[in-house]
Parts: sequence; structure tokens; C-alpha cells
Amino acid sequence: MSKINKNKITPDKKEYLEVIAESINEKFEVIIEGQQALNQKFDKLEENLDEFKEETGSNFKTIFGYLIKIDDEIMSIKEELKGIRKDLLNKAEVARVEKLEYKVAYLEKELAKR
Repeated sequence: MSKINKNKITPDKKEYLEVIAESINEKFEVIIEGQQALNQKFDKLEENLDEFKEETGSNFKTIFGYLIKIDDEIMSIKEELKGIRKDLLNKAEVARVEKLEYKVAYLEKELAKR
């Protein structure tokens, strides 16, 4: 019996394997192109996100500045209201004292008549 070399590549097998290899290479190229396109999109997305973060941070700083001014204004208004409240209480006391003085004067006149 003669030995048959099973590992021998015939021209038909070689051509078939070359077609398969070329097809695989083309598919890898498509995958690589897609991967490169995705990388570009991710890079652009990352740039946009960085810009958004920067803009948002700036906006928050501005808002915090406004809030601090508003808080200062509220504190000023509260202090002013305390002063107004005190003045009103003093005026109410003055009016009350004036009423009492009037009543005392009236009673003194009535007592002086008797």
C-alpha cells in the first residue's frame, strides 16, 4: 500500500483557501473601519461632554454668585424689618402713653372740679 499525503494542498484547495482568506481580510477591514468610525464618534462625544461640563460648571458658579447676592439681600431686609418692627412697637407705646396721659389729665380735671 502506498501512503497518501493528506496534507498536500492541491491547486483547487489553494485557490479556495486564498478566496476565504481574502474574504476574511475584507471583513476585518470593514470591522476596522467601523471601529475607527466609532473611535471618532466617541472622541467627538468626549469633546462635547467636556464642553458641557465646563459650561455647566460656569453656569453653577454664576448661579451661586446670584444666590449669595440674594441671601445677602434677604439678610439686609430682615435686619431692616427688625428695625421697623422696633420703631412700630415704640410708636405703639408712645400712642398708648399719650392716651393714658390724656385719661390722667381728664381724671385730674374731674377731681379738681370736686
